[in-house]
Amino acid sequence: MFATKFHLIIIAALGLGAATLHAQPEDEGGGGGLSRPMRVAVRFYEQGDDMQAMDRFMEILTKGDPSERSMANEYINLITHRMNTMGGAGGAPAPRLGAGSFASEPAPSRDSGAPNPAAPPRRLDPAGAVRARDKGEEMPAANKALMRKEIRARLRAAAEKSLSDLKSIEGVRAVMRENGDPDALGIPSSLLFQAGIAFQKDASKILDPLTKLIFALGTTQAVILPEGTAIGDAKVMDMRRTMGISSHLFNAGVAPPRVRVNLLNTQVDIPKALQNFKGVVIVFVYNQPLNLVVESAVGDELGPPISLGVYPSAFRPSRGQGVIVEFSVSDPPAGLVSWKFQLLQPARDGTELAPLQDVVGGGPVFHQIFWNGKQNYFGAGLPPGR
Repeated sequence: MFATKFHLIIIAALGLGAATLHAQPEDEGGGGGLSRPMRVAVRFYEQGDDMQAMDRFMEILTKGDPSERSMANEYINLITHRMNTMGGAGGAPAPRLGAGSFASEPAPSRDSGAPNPAAPPRRLDPAGAVRARDKGEEMPAANKALMRKEIRARLRAAAEKSLSDLKSIEGVRAVMRENGDPDALGIPSSLLFQAGIAFQKDASKILDPLTKLIFALGTTQAVILPEGTAIGDAKVMDMRRTMGISSHLFNAGVAPPRVRVNLLNTQVDIPKALQNFKGVVIVFVYNQPLNLVVESAVGDELGPPISLGVYPSAFRPSRGQGVIVEFSVSDPPAGLVSWKFQLLQPARDGTELAPLQDVVGGGPVFHQIFWNGKQNYFGAGLPPGR
């Protein structure tokens, strides 16, 4: 029996208009009161020289003006996003926007217990030999309610299994909320990393359930703090290690707006049970808006910043399995005309891919759906992909 695979595409169109760079002046008297090290770091960032910029922002975090450390931390997150996001790269720190909801069968919010209201998407008829859905096939309201209830149960079970796997590893600590959701995790650095920034050979026993947990938590954000953050003693090596964890999550497909590293001990509340923990701490933030706007035009020639993740990468509908699909599109300086999310399947002759579902929207968006490979969720299984 072959696992079902499917193809997904996001197309995002840039709007018209002139893009504006926010480069800092190079003279000693400019920069809006910023120190010279900060102006140099920002200049490298605006020029797209991420490695030089990151080194200088880290120097500011460890040795620089305390009043500039928060800004340096924000830029380091932007650099990490830029290195791990398709399309345009990132920008100066920007206001946060709420997450959008545009596709069918959305994964529910962790706290609301139900999917966020969604504006009806524009659906395009499937092409070729793939049969279009007619009005008679629309899912009844009772089935929709049952579908949402079942998806909530699936995601809850996935989160609980991931937490169980993590807590079974000696040294890993989990702090839970009253409703059973994770509040924070503590992971000894030695379980993840070798002497430097390279992962241990068996780090997957932690990284795999951690990735599954974050996918299962929907719109929840994960804040990664390096060892020593709670007491204000994080070293550069510890900072680089946290960025290795965030890069792993981005490469797995977790939307960059959902993950950030925090290199300061003043911007996040660490649970009391982990304030003296020796290792990496991951704090989960619920019901907070995502940052889906960028202000720099650096990287715009590649298109707007987008992400697409599918977990797991293959599944068997006949066994009642499914996958979590999440995507994000951020708004660059030039603006967005539209974006399109496509779910494709092979045509009947197997030679071409044809749309199974198209969703079109405009503006920045983060969205997550659950896909089980069946028509209308409860219907017949769809043909397996390549």
